Amino acid sequence: YLMLILMPVLAGAQRATPTLLITEIFYNPIGDESKMEWFEIGNVTGEAIPLDKIKVGDAATRGGGEGMMRFPEGAEIPGHAAVVVAQTAGGFFQLTGRLPDYELQSTDARVPDMRPFRNWADGPVALANGGDELLLLGPGLLPLDAVNYGEKRTFFTPAVQTAQEGVSLARVPADCDTDTAVDWQPQDPPTPGVLDFSGA
Repeated sequence: YLMLILMPVLAGAQRATPTLLITEIFYNPIGDESKMEWFEIGNVTGEAIPLDKIKVGDAATRGGGEGMMRFPEGAEIPGHAAVVVAQTAGGFFQLTGRLPDYELQSTDARVPDMRPFRNWADGPVALANGGDELLLLGPGLLPLDAVNYGEKRTFFTPAVQTAQEGVSLARVPADCDTDTAVDWQPQDPPTPGVLDFSGA
């Protein structure tokens, strides 16, 4: 029943005011995926947005075996900015030389932890190389954005093509939101935490 609601919402290519979007995904690192995966959420408006009621994960349906996490209390994203959610702070630091904004696994006291949202799913968030989904939920479990790549066709068909090892998938431009695969392009090198509003 939930998917019957979710699909029409995401299919609306003419949403007047997109706010939070999934803007980059790095699921196939050269190295330990359980430590180095990350994804980025972008605020494509000019106003700051509270994040503490926002959830994100790879559990496309409620009650599935994958994961759904929520941002910590008091979290906020500035206008025209992005936050990076990494599997681990150390893995992200190894890739980029800096710490992420949030981590999925609690490994570094300097980085705020995402919180499990077990009302939706109780598994881990781990993005499969061959294909997976990432779903962004707002207050009241309202679907805000979603993407599927590789072998997954959950939200739109055709899916976004998979990226090579060490290459991310990025929304280009960052506010392009047609709910189709054309929103996404391979990004080499990846650009975590950077929103690019140029391009077509």
